[in-house]
Amino acid sequence: MKEFFMKPVEPGVDIRSDYYICTPSPNAMKAFFYPIAVGHFIYQPGYHLKRSSYDSFLIMLVQKGECTVRAEGIKRHLSAGQAVLLDCYALHEYESATGWEALWLHYDGIAARSYYDMLCRGEGPAAVFPGGYAVDRYLSRIYQAFHTHRTYGEALLSRDITILLTELLTAADRRPEPPAAGSMDDILHYISAHLSEALTVEGLASQAHVSPYHFIRVFKQETGYTPHEYIITARMNTAKFLLKTTATPVKEISYSLGFSCEAAFCAAFKKHAGCTPLKYRRDG
Repeated sequence: MKEFFMKPVEPGVDIRSDYYICTPSPNAMKAFFYPIAVGHFIYQPGYHLKRSSYDSFLIMLVQKGECTVRAEGIKRHLSAGQAVLLDCYALHEYESATGWEALWLHYDGIAARSYYDMLCRGEGPAAVFPGGYAVDRYLSRIYQAFHTHRTYGEALLSRDITILLTELLTAADRRPEPPAAGSMDDILHYISAHLSEALTVEGLASQAHVSPYHFIRVFKQETGYTPHEYIITARMNTAKFLLKTTATPVKEISYSLGFSCEAAFCAAFKKHAGCTPLKYRRDG
């Protein structure tokens, strides 16, 4: 990773600000998250930036003051202690009448788009998060690695970006509301414990005290699967474990996973795994 120290020359950025342009190695671009630019800016009152694109994703943590961010028609207001995530591949802008101070990181990587989609799920572009100690800590670590000219490998930088994104993912007030009086985890635990039984959307939605339509929508949002897809996948994964690690007959496995007969189980398993249960066991 090569970096170049820069002092900002654009109007509206205090001279005490600084930033670093990073050049990742080809290996980092294939395997890691990597920084593209990182900096600490003091934005003066009246600052305004509108940019059609800058191929990267941006995390900006407001340390002092407040600003307004716009992306894809969405407007967000940020104050001290909040962080915003922007897709800078698309049109974006930010401004403030009073000024603000921020740590920021432009990054990219093989999984950057997937993380962005998860983080902005249900929120749309320019998602805002509480900063918190961990977000401040890891964003500062990345910035300080360049500011103090420490030897800091690309794998470690990728690790810190991953932790930073994970902290945003697990921010308490970013979790979607569970579909029931209990949490989504309770529903998933129930499914795992009752794979031998007939599991229906109506029954699960009733446990969650919501309509089947609402349950399907929130379940898909939380897990990435429809309830039916999740149940089938859970049954197939359990079947694979039993086939590889036990001598349990296929017929017993089929009944233990809620199938009405061995033939129905074998047909479902072949559709999922591409081979019969016996072949899967034998080839292992």
